[in-house]
Amino acid sequence: MRRFYFADTGNTYALPFILNRILTILTLSLYYPWEKAVQLKYIYNNIMLDGSHFDFLGTGKEMFYGYLKLLALIILFYGSFGVLMALDLTIYAILFIYIMTAIGFIFAVPFFIHGGLRYRWAKTQWRGIHFGYRGELKEFFYLYVKHGFLTLITFGIYYPWFRCQIQKYITGHIKFGHLHFEFRGKGEDYFVIYLKFILLIYITLGLYIFRFWRNNFNFFTNNTVIIDDEKGEKYKLSSEVTAWAFFELKIINLLILVFTLGLGFPWVLARNMSFLINNIEIPVNFSTDHIRQTETDYNDALGEDAIDMLDIGFI
Repeated sequence: MRRFYFADTGNTYALPFILNRILTILTLSLYYPWEKAVQLKYIYNNIMLDGSHFDFLGTGKEMFYGYLKLLALIILFYGSFGVLMALDLTIYAILFIYIMTAIGFIFAVPFFIHGGLRYRWAKTQWRGIHFGYRGELKEFFYLYVKHGFLTLITFGIYYPWFRCQIQKYITGHIKFGHLHFEFRGKGEDYFVIYLKFILLIYITLGLYIFRFWRNNFNFFTNNTVIIDDEKGEKYKLSSEVTAWAFFELKIINLLILVFTLGLGFPWVLARNMSFLINNIEIPVNFSTDHIRQTETDYNDALGEDAIDMLDIGFI
């Protein structure tokens, strides 16, 4: 029997999904935080480790306050930009505004990510043991802006190093009781994956995307380590998922969504989670019997939605 797996096929989420989606539409998206909370509870409650499921303790109310803050910032940001663009400005002034907007976005993103990570991980537990994110906003802000700027001025060439630096910082500050994590991936190794994708995606008429997804998933999984300092032991995660497996997953998911007019999303979500979780192998010598509680609660959900919008690779 697998130690780490996703336990549902989507059947139990179908009705809650439809009801919550209707409420989100009727309220012009104001109900979205409650819909998101239900979805996260469903996902976490079906992720199993050694016979026990994970829990997501966040509430729609907490996420609603964070959602409003994020929405207000987005409206202010783009509203100000829209007003300036409506004025009779020269092409140079418009270009300047565009550049300043891009820079402003780079500066704003780390705030959202940091807040979202603190909330999401603080609200995650297993057998009553909390996870936690202990990154410092000042450190993360400097790291993100520095490497984001290098990515910008190199027209994306530096992106693999940027991605690995961010992943290393975030992963290195995640706690699971007294355990912590480490990411060992190097930018130069990810650059090879990234470069192959750029060179081959058009030649193969897009079909290389499945191999890229395979390489990307295996790279980040195989370079993640669980560390138990008390025992002086390290446990390396592993994955050997294939490009063909990604092809089957994505094509079948697409067919489900098309032929159900989107109503098959619960089954697509369950298929995605099963695929991701079931393809992560935990070492057999990793014991969960002696994990101690060390983390505290955290309730500010600002940035919670940014985690998914910015696709930083977390559940």
